[in-house]
Amino acid sequence: MFIAHSAPNERIRPHSLEDHTRGVLERSLVYSRSFDPFGITAVAALAHDLGKKTKEFQSYIQSNSGIRGSVKHALGGTILLQEIPDIRAQLAGIMVAGHHAGLPDAKKLIKEKIPAVALTEFGE
Repeated sequence: MFIAHSAPNERIRPHSLEDHTRGVLERSLVYSRSFDPFGITAVAALAHDLGKKTKEFQSYIQSNSGIRGSVKHALGGTILLQEIPDIRAQLAGIMVAGHHAGLPDAKKLIKEKIPAVALTEFGE
């Protein structure tokens, strides 16, 4: 079992990554219904904590001596989504990148990170 969040004490079980991701997905489907007909928010919900599936993060979360924030996990899903040649996946990746730090300046990010050919495909 992959752990998403550690338990505050021994009497409570850690929150599994599967249960956490399912809960985030369910909430995202409810809240994004009015503004996201493409499912971009749902894709971001599914990918937002993929970085927690690393040996480093799992060792950290199961350790009593880990320093909060010492093992970064937020970009794992972003890296995966940026490899998918679909602008919707890349937009979901931007959302994942900002899920702890806040959303980046999308215009600046697109200008710096997405090749000019991708922009011409979408009429820019």
